[in-house]
Amino acid sequence: MKHTYIISALLTLAIYLSACEDKKMKQDAAEVTQHAKDSGEQSISATEEQIIYWVTEIDEEAEKSVDIAYSLQLSNEREEVQAYIYHVNGIPTRIEEKYSDYIHKTYGTRYYYLQNDELILSKEIKDEVLSDSTYQMRETVTFYSDSKPTKSTTRTAAYEEELLLMSFTEIPLQPHPFNEVIEIINNTGDYRLSFSDIIETEHSTFIIFATKSAKKYTTALMVEYRDDFANQLLSNKKKYKGKLVEVDFELVTDNGMTFQAYRGGKFID
Repeated sequence: MKHTYIISALLTLAIYLSACEDKKMKQDAAEVTQHAKDSGEQSISATEEQIIYWVTEIDEEAEKSVDIAYSLQLSNEREEVQAYIYHVNGIPTRIEEKYSDYIHKTYGTRYYYLQNDELILSKEIKDEVLSDSTYQMRETVTFYSDSKPTKSTTRTAAYEEELLLMSFTEIPLQPHPFNEVIEIINNTGDYRLSFSDIIETEHSTFIIFATKSAKKYTTALMVEYRDDFANQLLSNKKKYKGKLVEVDFELVTDNGMTFQAYRGGKFID
């Protein structure tokens, strides 16, 4: 079931991680610094060492988490996007935004790390087209202080598995669109939903919703049962076309296919 998260630049979170001064952190930070020296990378500040440690902890917890919330899958003729929120003890700690570009046949993932009510680091891994038959992978990392970007670095490799072997180079600040991914998750701002259409197939009925953004994303929810709201839309789609809505959904798998199943909704204007 999709939950509604009202998350802003100042997130209301309460997250506990080990104190920065504990022995393990000092050892990990020292190893990171030594690796940078050995590989010829630029120096890493104490604050960045702390962030790297926290991000490592967040990743480890997120990989074990079974509490994952999904945004709707949004797509248009050019691209597709979907976001995920990983929780630890009910608290969101990592947000992922996966996107695909149909035109350029590329894809990527943006990661947003949250700690102590703040965005502390964002990371993007994407493929880049160098020629008709040549690609490279690029990883861009931006550090934050008080949720404001302070430093960006990047590295490239022929394959994603090789990125860890490469050194980072500092670049002009490259803050990632954190506010936009929050709108995607909450269906707010440019990503507010409106009723668009009904698609009937031999075996299923789908309600189509569209965003208000210039990109005009759409998403489809399969109707497994009809409540009063669904009946309203299905019985008079011309009347309600373009009306702003809120919807709940659940990911369901049937015969190896995963669908977004409609679980309720309402008009909001």
